[in-house]
Amino acid sequence: MIKRIIGQKIESERKRVGLSLEDVAKKIGISRQTLSLVEKGESLIDSEKLLYFARMVGRPISFFFEEMTSEVQLFFRADSAEKITSTLENTLKEKYGHYVELEEILGIKLRAQLPQSMTLRTFSDLDKNLIADVAQQERKRLGIGDAPIKNVFELFENNGIRIFVFDFGNSDLFGVTCYNEKTGTCIFINGNTNIPGERQIFTVAHEYAHLIFHRDQFADQETFKYRKGVGKSKVPEEKIADYFAGVFLVPEEYLRKLAPIGYKITVADIIYIKRIFSVSFKTILKRLIQCGLINSKENSNFYGLLVSRDYKIREPYPLEAKDFHFNKRFENLSRNAYENGLISINKVAELHGKNMTEVRELIRAWGELGSES
Repeated sequence: MIKRIIGQKIESERKRVGLSLEDVAKKIGISRQTLSLVEKGESLIDSEKLLYFARMVGRPISFFFEEMTSEVQLFFRADSAEKITSTLENTLKEKYGHYVELEEILGIKLRAQLPQSMTLRTFSDLDKNLIADVAQQERKRLGIGDAPIKNVFELFENNGIRIFVFDFGNSDLFGVTCYNEKTGTCIFINGNTNIPGERQIFTVAHEYAHLIFHRDQFADQETFKYRKGVGKSKVPEEKIADYFAGVFLVPEEYLRKLAPIGYKITVADIIYIKRIFSVSFKTILKRLIQCGLINSKENSNFYGLLVSRDYKIREPYPLEAKDFHFNKRFENLSRNAYENGLISINKVAELHGKNMTEVRELIRAWGELGSES
């Protein structure tokens, strides 16, 4: 699809400015025959040559992806909708396009393994039972039972859900789900250093819930793009996704095995349990009270402790960087494409958003990794 879109754009722009195949091919450094194949959608142009052509015809490089990205629906999870800028939207669409393009270059077909869609708009006690049942069914479908999830990023990527972690440029946004019926989905997670890794893990499961319960609304981009994300003003869709994420990441049966018997739960217990499940202190608190393992007074005391120790935003005893493996699949795909001569070093730089010094370091690391295996 990407080859066709880019090819059509190149042809129309070439004709618009009155250039022949020979003129353009000579200026960007490829043969007339190669350019003809590009315009027919039978060959993919190198990113550096596409950038040169874009400058030649006075267009931004994003112009050549517009037909595809206009079809992409974005669902934002955000506490501050005003932080969602057109620049961020375009960045998300561009990264989505890069992921799809990379799979196309490698001949990888879309894996239709999305969870079953189930529309839900209310959040009552009865709804909570339904959400919990769906979460348990999903764990069973994904083959993880009641055990803690070792790496939720890899779990979803191994089951057809693209995951991409990068810094959104602020810490007010947490996650974005990008969905297209033809080219699949991608969950974007804000990798800003001010957002704890535990929060990023929760956000992955939260966004996954939107794919289950609110997939039909992705088509209604104008009314479903921005969601309220805090306090009592949370819309039901956000409460649904939060509840699903908690149950999915911390199943009740296993939580009860870890909870102490015969004495009250302490801070040390919660820290131990949170590290078992790789989630935040707050998530464990919510699950403990939801499962009746602590009462409302104990819950308030624990929250008060978080605030008094400046842990309202920071995470107590956080997970370490080694506990995360972000963008592993995307990096593996780009390495595969590069080492098989399907993309250039410039294309690797474009895909990863790195300068040439950084990308050479990345490729050097790939070589060292290969020599160890």
